Amino acid sequence: MKLTDGKKGITVTMLLTVAILLVNSVFADADINWRQFEGNTIRVLTHNSPMQRLIFTPLLADFEKKTGVNIVFEHYPEVQWWEKVRIGLRAKNPNLDVFLTESGDFQLFAERGWHTDLRAFIENKELTSPDYDYSGDFPELLQCTVIVNDMTVAMPLDRPLAPILYYRKDILEEYGILVPQTLAELEKAAKIVFEQSEGSIYGIVNRGKAQPATSPFSWVLSEFGGWWNDEEGNPTVKKGSRARDTDFVPIDGALDQEV
Repeated sequence: MKLTDGKKGITVTMLLTVAILLVNSVFADADINWRQFEGNTIRVLTHNSPMQRLIFTPLLADFEKKTGVNIVFEHYPEVQWWEKVRIGLRAKNPNLDVFLTESGDFQLFAERGWHTDLRAFIENKELTSPDYDYSGDFPELLQCTVIVNDMTVAMPLDRPLAPILYYRKDILEEYGILVPQTLAELEKAAKIVFEQSEGSIYGIVNRGKAQPATSPFSWVLSEFGGWWNDEEGNPTVKKGSRARDTDFVPIDGALDQEV
């Protein structure tokens, strides 16, 4: 049996929902048959990241040994990964079994049938160990971020899914700064760090490559009441948009391009 549904182009099996992350903790006393798919092969496609290096890669050999399932694990630079996933989905590639996806694609992918409802696997006692505590591992806030049209379309693994502020405690203490609670406080703290370090430490660090650059700007845009498009799908991030009401990020020039 191949773990792929050709009609949908993708089936995310119990392998993603259970053992890839928890392989070392749930096998010992599990009540399910972990080798029920022995001899099958699944293809996993993701991009190079700390999550790939520190979580997925170290556990794959153990997972294959304990399940008898062969994994073809592919990871690429982000732009190349992004292109491979979309090309594979559009072409209805029958062996694109498990893939990393971004929250901005959830709605589109679900509408096109490229996601399947993971709840069917999580709640299936023959596929998921009773030791696997989805609700306990992922707070309700994170669970909500991966629900589209009443379907759980992904595992909420990535940090951009929730509004989390990461900061260097030692740097804040060094410059006498309290943890920012508002955007105004965040901007002020960043300026203090940059100026008092004489430019040796940047107050805020985000991604800067061309394609991923929209990700760090999205939360700024939404916090100031804007978004990429209106309810009818018309672009709103352009000259004269509300995004220009703030100098929180240097967006002049980027928004002057024709849409």
